[in-house]
Amino acid sequence: MKMFFGDEPEMPMCYEPKQMDLAVMPCIDGWFKTDVKKMGQFEASYQSYHSMMNFFGLNQLLCGKYGLAMPIVDTDARRQDRAAFCAKYAAGRPYYMIRAKSPQLVFDEIDKLMEELGLN
Repeated sequence: MKMFFGDEPEMPMCYEPKQMDLAVMPCIDGWFKTDVKKMGQFEASYQSYHSMMNFFGLNQLLCGKYGLAMPIVDTDARRQDRAAFCAKYAAGRPYYMIRAKSPQLVFDEIDKLMEELGLN
């Protein structure tokens, strides 16, 4: 992130419920041609779940001396709850994947989407 923003951007936690009108999964790589794709229900749920697992560090697989996968921080029931949340979240709003070479190009496409969807 420092490469794109100079300083690490602040990402404060928000604990109160918020209404979100648009969900965007940004994908930034200096080689990407700008592409905007509306995601279907399955892909939106999948990408949301994958991003949540990244946020919590649950996608990491480390094996110690005894061959135990680390971290073991989730249960099957909790994973089901997380999946149900993602399915509900993904179904409630327009959901897009935006690929671009830089954050500014992603923001430009978000501005266009907001205008197109009447969200400004």
